[in-house]
Amino acid sequence: MKLLQFKKIIFSNLMFLFFAFLNAQTDVILKIDGEEMKGKVQKINDADIDFIYENETLVYQINKAEIKKITFASGRIQFFNKEEKHNVNLESHHNKVAVLPFGYIKDKETSNELMTNKIQQETYTIFKKKSCCFKIPRSTNYKCFVS
Repeated sequence: MKLLQFKKIIFSNLMFLFFAFLNAQTDVILKIDGEEMKGKVQKINDADIDFIYENETLVYQINKAEIKKITFASGRIQFFNKEEKHNVNLESHHNKVAVLPFGYIKDKETSNELMTNKIQQETYTIFKKKSCCFKIPRSTNYKCFVS
């Protein structure tokens, strides 16, 4: 009985390792549109890549402009067409607060616009007492500064 269980455990472990080995031998191409292509990269040319899908023999040529990155079977990752990073001045966003109009629900009825504006103004007044650097609300999206 124990020998049979031991054989089952050994067999299942070997099958797991076999499938893990097969899965690890594939390259994965991630295209810009989000499509993943699994197979083997045969050659990287100046403008395109020669690629074979898993369990196929036909060689496809994929334009490098369509590829975001390739994860090779070895684990190495090669990036293509990196997205431009927008230069954001973090100092200009530091300590900014937006006081937006908000309301409440009582007895399944929402507050009216007058009450919404009053709550917003009261909130602004409370915050203003705590900090001297708020700007006066001007529109629906109020951007204010907190020191």
